[in-house]
Amino acid sequence: NPNAKLLRTSREINDEMIEFWAKKIIQDCKKLKKPLPKVKVCVKGISYRKGVKELYQSRNLALARLLADKGADVFVYDELFTNEEIQKLGLKCGNPKDADILFDPFNLVLSIS
Repeated sequence: NPNAKLLRTSREINDEMIEFWAKKIIQDCKKLKKPLPKVKVCVKGISYRKGVKELYQSRNLALARLLADKGADVFVYDELFTNEEIQKLGLKCGNPKDADILFDPFNLVLSIS
């Protein structure tokens, strides 16, 4: 089925974007001339889609976890989730204003403060 092939390829590309953005964020961390564990990285939005409180297949959640695994001081901010819900996912929550690097996956914005 040609549609199934397209869907499979789309999923593979989406999954590869996690590593792509992690590398890009870590490159930007190096520009701050601080050790990676000292750079505060905020992933703004961990839901699967903007405005939908759903985590199934969330690449944003996977990105936050990958950055944390790589040693970044990563926290997330998502208006749809309480701090307790975020902490139950094994992540820290915080205010985007406190970040050295802010990644807004829904608007594809990566900014360094």
